[in-house]
This record gives sequence, C-alpha cells and structure tokens, in this order.
Amino acid sequence: MLSSTFGSLCRTTKRSLTKENSNFCKNIRKYTMSAPPKKRDNSLSSSDIQYSGRGTENLDAYSTEADLNSDTEENAFRPIFKKYKKRVPPPDFRNVIEVREPNEKVGLRSRLVRETYSFDDEDIRICNELGLRPIDEWRLCEFSDRPGLYILPDILRAEESPRWLGNTFKFAEPPNTTNLTAHGTSPASDVLATAGKTLRWTTLGVEYDWVTKEYPPTGRPLPRELRLLSQVVCRSLGLGKIEPDAAIINYYPPKSTLSPHVDRSERSKAPLVSLSLGQAAVYLTGGRRLSDPPLPLWLRNGDVLVMHGEQRLVYHAVACVGVASQKQSFVCATDPLVEDYLNNCRVNITMRQMLRFSSLLARNVQLAASKQVAALSTAPEMIKVEHVGEKKNVALVTLNRPKALNALCNQLMSELATALKSLDDDKKIGAIVITGNERAFAAGADIKEMVNREFSETLGNNFLGDWTAVSDVRKPVIAAVNGFALGGGNELAMMCDIIYAGDKAQFGQPEINIGTIPGAGGTQRWPRYTGKSLAMELVLTGNKVSAQEAKDAGLVSKVFPADKLVGEAVKLGEKIAEQSPLIVQLAKEAVNKAYETTLAEGVHLERRLFHATFATKDRKEGMSAFAEKRKPTWTSS
Repeated sequence: MLSSTFGSLCRTTKRSLTKENSNFCKNIRKYTMSAPPKKRDNSLSSSDIQYSGRGTENLDAYSTEADLNSDTEENAFRPIFKKYKKRVPPPDFRNVIEVREPNEKVGLRSRLVRETYSFDDEDIRICNELGLRPIDEWRLCEFSDRPGLYILPDILRAEESPRWLGNTFKFAEPPNTTNLTAHGTSPASDVLATAGKTLRWTTLGVEYDWVTKEYPPTGRPLPRELRLLSQVVCRSLGLGKIEPDAAIINYYPPKSTLSPHVDRSERSKAPLVSLSLGQAAVYLTGGRRLSDPPLPLWLRNGDVLVMHGEQRLVYHAVACVGVASQKQSFVCATDPLVEDYLNNCRVNITMRQMLRFSSLLARNVQLAASKQVAALSTAPEMIKVEHVGEKKNVALVTLNRPKALNALCNQLMSELATALKSLDDDKKIGAIVITGNERAFAAGADIKEMVNREFSETLGNNFLGDWTAVSDVRKPVIAAVNGFALGGGNELAMMCDIIYAGDKAQFGQPEINIGTIPGAGGTQRWPRYTGKSLAMELVLTGNKVSAQEAKDAGLVSKVFPADKLVGEAVKLGEKIAEQSPLIVQLAKEAVNKAYETTLAEGVHLERRLFHATFATKDRKEGMSAFAEKRKPTWTSS
C-alpha cells in the first residue's frame, strides 16, 4: 500500500543516488571486467561490433562518466553534456533544437511520411490498436549531416500515454530483469513503491547474461505492442522488415541522466527504435568519436527516434530531464500514481535486435512467438464466446472443459486471456459474463500440469502471472458460478467484479490439502472481501462454503436457481451496458481502489475521478437528459 504519490517518491537526494549508482557500478564491474581495462580507443571499428557490451551499456547508464573523462583525444562531448546536466546555475536551453519545427541553420528537414510511403489497412489497424495517431499525419524529421537519424514527433496520442507508461511498470515484474534484480540483490515485490527512487531499467525479450557473458539458449518474445510499434515505424521509413527480439526500458526520475555511450550489443545493421514518454529531455546525438561535438535536441512525450546505419554507432546521451520551462501536463483520472510519474519523470522504451542470434535461439523465440500468434488467430478449444442479450452487447464466455470440471490448464487460461483482451477492445461490448457448467464453474488449476514443476521453473516463468489478465480488464466482468468454484476456480471468480451464484454452488481454497497454498490471489482477496477470520479458516482447512454462506459473508452478490443463473447474469450485463462505457470504467476503477488504498487515499481518488467526469461529454449529456426527462445518448467521450 502506498502512502505517497510518485511525486514524493521521486524526490531522491543527489547524494543517495550517487551512492546507489556507485555501488551498482561496482557490481557491474565485478561481472564484466576479468582483466585490467585497456586504454580505450574512442573510435569504433568493425571489431567493436563483435564485442558484446550489454554490461558496459548499463554501466554507462549509471553515469560513471568514464567516457567523459577519457584523455586519449580531445573530448567535445564532455563540456556539452555537463553544460546541460548542471543544475546551478540553470543551463541556457536556447540552443536546444526543437525537432518539431524545420531549422535550415542546423540542416533539419521535415516532411509528411505519406509523401514517400503508401500505408495500407494493416498499418491503420496497428495504429488504432497501439493508440498512435493516423499514419497519414506522421511527420518525419531528418538532419542533412546525420543520415540514418530519424525522428517521428508526437505520433503517440497523448491520452494513450498513461496506458503505455503503466505497462512499463507491469513489464518490470518477473520474469523480466531490472537493475534491482539483475544480481539477486533486491526482489521487486512492489514496482510502484520503488519506481520513483531506484528503478532505473528493465530488460525484455532475450536477455544478455552479465555473469556468463552469453545469450541463453531460450528466450521470451517481446510484448506484442513493442514488436508492432517497431515494425510499423520501420516500414513507414522504408527500412524494411525488423524483427526486434530485445528491449530496454529506461526510467528517469528528476535530475537523472544517461551518460554518453554507444549501443554495441546488437546487430549494427538493424534499426534501433525508441519511444519517449513523460517529460521532455535534452538528448545529445554525436558522432563515432567523442571528439565529434553533439547536437542537443528536445525529445518529448510521444516522439519516436530511430537510429539506422551509421547512426547505430554514434555516441548519444540524455543530459537533462524535467526542465521547468518545458513541462508538459498529463491527466490520468484512473491512476494518480501514473499521472504523477508522467508529470515529473521520463521513460523511454528502446526496441532492438541482438548481435549474436544463434539458430537455436532463433528457433526458440520463433516458436514462442508462433504460439502467441496461434493463440490470437485460431479458434479457442476450451472456451466458447458468444454475444448475447437483446442488443448483443454482452459477451458470454463459457469455460468448456467439462470432463475435467473446467480445470484451469495453461491452454484454457491462455485462450481466456486472449478472448478477454479482444472483448475489452470491442466497442460493441459493454459487459462480460464468465461461466462454466452446472457441475463446475472451475474446480481449480490443473494439478497434472503442476505436479512435476520445480521452484526455479515456477519462479523463472512467473507461473500463474498471466492470470492477472482477468483483473486487468477495464470493462465490468461478472462471474456466474454454478457448481464448484475451488482453488484457482474460486480465485478466478474473485478476480471478476461481481459474482452471481447458483443455489448449489460451493466456494473454497483446498490447496492446503495437496501441500501448497493459493497462488492466484486467494490469500489476498478472501480477507478483503469477507474478513480475516473466515478467510483464514478456509485457507488453513480447505473447507468449502455454500452459495448462501458466501452471500452472507459478502463474497457473492445474489443467489439464483441454477437454471436461471446465466440469464440473470446476462440481464445484469445488459443493464450495465446501457450506461456510458467511459463512466462505467471510472466507477469500476474507484470501487476497486477501495481494496488497495487507505480511506483517505481512496476518497481522494474518488473525488479526482468525480471531477474528471466533468471533462466528459457523457456527464453533460446524462445531466441534460435527466433535466429534460429523456433517455441519454452516450458517446463514451
């Protein structure tokens, strides 16, 4: 539970940051330097490209300034970096280039992407899915003396920034690696609590092992949105097909910087694509040697920077973040923590291709990616999805593994997560109902899949981590529970927003009987919904409660005869779907936060969300319709 916002979390002293960075750099050296450092040649050759410098890249990110203090040649980067890095007296930012405006003096040209690229329906679909501006509005900015450096300013819709930023914190959870977990020094038990102070980077996809100095024989595919963003950007620039397999997310609290460095770990021929979120930064782009003076540029929220060809091997840096005169304001009515971070800090997501990409690793990643694609493109086998109700605006998702009492195996949960994501994005759907059959809603997780698992496997793969897809749905989700809802089945029901139960339903957490404990929220949601005493009894004994007992305890909203249950749940979904989708989402967020915050914080959030409704057309329409005694017409805006 957080008692302060990101604003207060971000107010870290310079002394503590320096101490932390120094200690972390010592750890990096421990794993990356097996011999005394040789005298450095600051020009890069083809042999440099073969050197896997992922550790050095992150050492640079922690501002040791080894490059800046090199005396092997005249260093033109150092004075410019330090000029914009200093705080007292404040730097003069008048020479920082505004890339959103053509500037003949520095050779900055600008044109519409559509002048040289014919986009198609697939590009339009991807832009809509990712929250990007229409591709026919994209503008390309280039420098005449820096071929291969491309900037697409402001292509991310401002209202989508909170969602993208929120996802960067979700990515900072296991099995992905962060600066806090790279050497097992600090488990990321609460990403939000550490983000403002110590979270500095997260790596995704195929990760370089700093200890063994090798790439592992297996890898995870990048999140879908990062792959799609890289691909649509590179296509629009005429750079051909890119298959990003790794990414790093850098988090910049106030006063933080990124020292001059070169990205050497990946294929130098593949473009590097970077998206900026949050506050403006002074970005320095130099040459292949530190003696080449860098250009200072403003990079702002929604800007995408691409480095290709020669530009893949140039020195670059972030000298300053959060300049008061350049402050951009963001509103995130659904999450004040994300809003605070956007208004005070910066994040950039850089997608890339690895240098050493073995055929074995390629096959493993392609196989994992193909499984994801298959899950998205093939008809589900273990669930059924129907559009029901008079207006077909309610989705009915039926768990369909009757012989196993709907045991929640990996395939079923994967199909469910995919379906829920699709339904959440479907504007025709206003509510979702999840049900099973009369014998079982779901009798638990699939024990056969778990019996031979080891600790390292469950931790490394973040076993059950993808179950959060249910609770992440923005639309209201109703559980219609008949029969058994035990173990994971009960946890699945509790992830839903409302539980309706058939009169023969039974709820419980029997994991204790097989030598384990609930792993998908059972120990956390039970006490929040029913109180500690009943929750403790059920978890420690494996006892079950009836539908009526669950209703009396506050877990279940209503109880119906088994044959009427699903119909009643659909009616509830129809009633909810009649309301403004936007306001329903705000209301759901407010109620859910009651279980995650103090009363004072919850009331504060509720008031913020209430005030936010006054910025919507639906609030005005609803009140006008009430005064005029007519039915409102919602636009979800």
